[in-house]
Amino acid sequence: MQINLWRTVQSVVQGTLLSVGLCFAVKAEAQETPKGFEVQEFRIGVGVSAERWAEDAIATIYEKNGKIFPTLSMSYRFHEHLSLDASAGTGRLTTENQRNEMQLLPITVGASLLFGNRHREPFVSVAAGFVQFSEKLLPYYTSEYSNNTYGTKFGVDTKAGVRIGTSMLPNKTQHPRQPQGPSQLDLEIAMGYRVHQAFGVGTGLNLNAFHSSVGVNIRF
Repeated sequence: MQINLWRTVQSVVQGTLLSVGLCFAVKAEAQETPKGFEVQEFRIGVGVSAERWAEDAIATIYEKNGKIFPTLSMSYRFHEHLSLDASAGTGRLTTENQRNEMQLLPITVGASLLFGNRHREPFVSVAAGFVQFSEKLLPYYTSEYSNNTYGTKFGVDTKAGVRIGTSMLPNKTQHPRQPQGPSQLDLEIAMGYRVHQAFGVGTGLNLNAFHSSVGVNIRF
């Protein structure tokens, strides 16, 4: 009788300790996952972007109205669902005879709304879109001096996409709030539109553009 009672007490104690241990483990795991403004993350990205412009004169002179060019981006995630972003790219167009040349430098500065988790992160971005352009144009075959045009177009850039987490980088972080080096490599795919002359309002070079991009970014 005493043996059965002891075994019963032992089973109850073991079950209680196991339950308490599980509760503390779940609580510790929940505390180690940052939420809200506890999330602090810096990202650097590289990729390629393809733009298609609305200006007909570009297609007339250069026989194309689009370009694929490299991009560099930086992002600071200060909230679980919010980040501040900046990106820049550079593109160059020339005619076959190399007499005419156009260079473009698109820059965006804005913010993103983030969803999902570390494995799948859909996002929507709204940013101020600047395009610095310069063009060297020889209007006639007999022209010896070029007409040089410089300018900056201001507009609004919107895009949506998804970042897909990979396991290509080992996660060496000991604690989510104390990151040590790069923690994750993401594949990013996005599409968007930049507006400079909305509803036909505006003058000069129309660099309204549909753009799509693919690249990678590293989280720190």
